[in-house]
Amino acid sequence: MSLLSVAIACGDEVTRVQLVLTPDPELAPKTEVAAQVGFIRVVVDSADGLLGVEHAGVRTQQGIAIDWDDDGALEVLFDVTLSSTELRALEIGLTQNADRELTYRVLGYASAMDPDRGIDAIALGGITASCPTGEECKLGTPFNLRADARRPKVVLVLPPDGATQVPANLAAVTVMFSTTLDATTLDSRARLVGPGGTIATTSTLEALVYATADGSEERRSLLTLGFHDPLDNGDHWIEIDTGVLSQGGRRFDQNPTTSAEDGFVSRFFYQQESGGGLGCDGCPPGYACAPDGTNHCIPVIDCSLGCLAGSVCDTSRGACIDDCRSFGLCVDPMLDCNESSGLCQ
Repeated sequence: MSLLSVAIACGDEVTRVQLVLTPDPELAPKTEVAAQVGFIRVVVDSADGLLGVEHAGVRTQQGIAIDWDDDGALEVLFDVTLSSTELRALEIGLTQNADRELTYRVLGYASAMDPDRGIDAIALGGITASCPTGEECKLGTPFNLRADARRPKVVLVLPPDGATQVPANLAAVTVMFSTTLDATTLDSRARLVGPGGTIATTSTLEALVYATADGSEERRSLLTLGFHDPLDNGDHWIEIDTGVLSQGGRRFDQNPTTSAEDGFVSRFFYQQESGGGLGCDGCPPGYACAPDGTNHCIPVIDCSLGCLAGSVCDTSRGACIDDCRSFGLCVDPMLDCNESSGLCQ
């Protein structure tokens, strides 16, 4: 346990808050989060301002008072260098600010020099809560690696897994990944398989950058597997093998909750008559006419058809992005995490 401060403001009775950092195993195991994060910055804030924090600068009770989020009020920052590969509980002492609803924002960096260099946090978490005066409160605090720091996985596949209504003139399938990939590791590990075996396809890997509602960026790779010959009737599988690497060198793992690396498999059912007549007029919702003039249908990147576990659909961008509920808050402190949608608003 790391004692960050004996008090945020002077007073007699100290209330102790322990932030118990709790990664979501669906995103990355706790050991992986701990292995990557070497430095933590905790920002303590209150919607009404912190009592007893009136002047900016280094505080005698530890921490630095600063208007960190440019809202005109002072927050208190605490920095901790982690000396082990375990995530420890972070303890903060309160006096005048006990019994008040405070927001604890936890930012994780690879090293202590990253914040001063303007390098973004690789992990994020936080919680808003109050603690009664004189008590010790243990607060389970979401804390997870951001997408670029995690192992890559599939977040969207089209046609969707289990789809039965696909165009009769389908000419491509698409796969969106949680981060950008090293294209040289993908070619032999991505395939479309039909009733008769592997289908000859032409692969295209496109890098996408989305400016999200909270001002951060979400980077994705979009894989398109195109084909010319009509599909055979029956089940088809979109497969991604292990061994694919992100641009950061992290290995593909569709299910981080298991000890082994897991590939990805999605199934859809094709039948010549299932999607209507040939030509672009026969493209059902979720598909559009191919730009090559061949009158074939290809998937439109539309996350409303369903994002996979751990991500949510940002309909304004058509992208599957990280669910802010996994982090407890939004990157932008001016926005709130919607508990219903998982989007920052």
